[in-house]
Amino acid sequence: MQYLNRTILLFLMLLTALAILQSCQKDDDPDTDPDVNDTTDQNQPDSLLYSFTEIKADSTFMVDRITDAPEARRFLLEEFTGVQCTNCPAAHDAVAEITASQSDVYAIAIHAGDLAEPIDADDTDLRISEGQDLASYFQVTGIPVAMINRHYFIPEYSVPQYNKNTWAPKLEQLRTEISDTAPVNLHLYHDFDNSTGLLQVYVQVLYTEDVSTDHRLSIVLTEDNVEGRQEIPEEVIDYSHQHVLRHYLTPYSGQILGTTVAANTVVIKKFAFQIPDSYDWKEENLNILSFVHGWQAEADDIWQVSAQDL
Repeated sequence: MQYLNRTILLFLMLLTALAILQSCQKDDDPDTDPDVNDTTDQNQPDSLLYSFTEIKADSTFMVDRITDAPEARRFLLEEFTGVQCTNCPAAHDAVAEITASQSDVYAIAIHAGDLAEPIDADDTDLRISEGQDLASYFQVTGIPVAMINRHYFIPEYSVPQYNKNTWAPKLEQLRTEISDTAPVNLHLYHDFDNSTGLLQVYVQVLYTEDVSTDHRLSIVLTEDNVEGRQEIPEEVIDYSHQHVLRHYLTPYSGQILGTTVAANTVVIKKFAFQIPDSYDWKEENLNILSFVHGWQAEADDIWQVSAQDL
């Protein structure tokens, strides 16, 4: 009997020890609700802004789900212009009216072609090589003209450029022709050291749906309030140029993102540019624009735009 009692006592002590051990293990590894955390990597962002770090720069990864809603479309008006174009100031006014009344529309003024040559040899040349390349690619033969999201409104017409009287109506037409939301959410972040002139730009492209066409990312710098001369019908005047294309951080054709990309893919890109001391740009007037777009014949449409002041 005494031996039996000791056996029972030892058995009970063993059960107690096992219970205590299991309790400790549960405390160290608490149960998780699969409906609350459904990503396998806790470092994966559910939404964005987490990812703008050195670790995540220039990377592509998948997330299990996207909590961000698809973004509403934003639009880009690219105006081809020139300082010797007497009709261009009226076109500048048309751009200003559109951007002032529609907060989701951004603008770039691309000085290109013979009429964009400086009026005087001492004047600053507002042309850049990428602007000239764009004018050539899109077959610009006269100014002022502009592209609205690089959309081809007339399929049989080989170039997506239109005169200033059509810009506002074309923009409204475009809003009815495409979906209200973009296939990508586009986020922009930058860091600028004004003591060295080093600009670092981070862009996150988050795919909210599957895509299956060639598409690219372009990053540009523009400058407002650029003082210079401009011809108007009667004379040459001192003028304040707006949205002047200053620099491409990517090739003018854009950096390739891919052709077939699945929803829930996140692409992060980092760009750096050292603004030379010799440039007469005013930092307080600089803007950064990023946009995702197609790049093939009659499928160059801009999908989404994001912008920040420097």
